[in-house]
Amino acid sequence: GDVWLKRKEYTKAGTAYERAWETQQTATLAKAMYRANISSSTPEDALEPALTWLQNNPEDTATRFFVATAYLENDLTDAATREYEKILEHAPENAAVLNNLAWLYSKNNDPRAVQIAKKAYQSTPENPGIQDTYGWILVQNGEVEKGIRLLSQALDQLPDNADVRYHHAAALIQSGKIGEGSRLLEKLLAEGKPFSGQADAERLLAKYKASR
Repeated sequence: GDVWLKRKEYTKAGTAYERAWETQQTATLAKAMYRANISSSTPEDALEPALTWLQNNPEDTATRFFVATAYLENDLTDAATREYEKILEHAPENAAVLNNLAWLYSKNNDPRAVQIAKKAYQSTPENPGIQDTYGWILVQNGEVEKGIRLLSQALDQLPDNADVRYHHAAALIQSGKIGEGSRLLEKLLAEGKPFSGQADAERLLAKYKASR
């Protein structure tokens, strides 16, 4: 299965993994089966072995994190939120879980987002991804100047990350530095590289141009 997976022969890899699964079920195998099957099935079906594993091993936080992140990557935000919340019951200080959960809460306008993001930041203040999440959530909640400081720190470490660049530009616009922020947005969008916040960035830039 591993050989076929490395060769991107996903159907053959999946068949081999299924035979192995019938012999012995492991967390490592469940994750491999997801990677083999995700391109040809729904996320729920691809994750079925991992979910089966978790039913019998509910305190395996590493595998639950894998499942939660797979849900997040496939835009199944409610399922991702549920799994991250379960992890926090066993690992309340896990910075990566706190960060991802804060992001999900913010997408749903959940007021818990700020405190969860703050806790992640206090745990790992030098992590640029966490700086970005916390800074962007602060901006969205009206703490613009503090948010900009954190976003600037994230941008120093991730200068080519399009989402961080968008968040920083949008924060500048919200702070009143409209010209500077819009120029940064124009430059970012002109590069033509897709990123998760692209649609929001395009709407923000269009709104600025319409108001000129």
